[in-house]
Amino acid sequence: MKNTKSKFQVWHDDNGIANIDFDYVKSSQRDNNEDRYGCDGCFICMKPIKSSNHNFWVHYTTAGTLINTIKEVEDSQGCFQIGPDCAKKLPSDFVFELLRASDWQYTPED
Repeated sequence: MKNTKSKFQVWHDDNGIANIDFDYVKSSQRDNNEDRYGCDGCFICMKPIKSSNHNFWVHYTTAGTLINTIKEVEDSQGCFQIGPDCAKKLPSDFVFELLRASDWQYTPED
């Protein structure tokens, strides 16, 4: 999956990490879907995630942004699973394919 085009405004923080504001990424139906399905679905749209051989994740921060690194950052809230349809809508460098959340590990930078 290589999606290099982006309809989202990407900006870089002081550390050079690319960010996308989550408010521009999340589905307009997210709140309705959360009420309908609960909060265990796709982080972007809250719909249940269909079974797949792929597990896609995004890295979310306390600033309300998605970032394009899997490395731990100061304001990290961790990685959240997204469905394959939402993964296709994001720039590929903001989507991480992991088997499970525990594959994402804090690795302090030297």
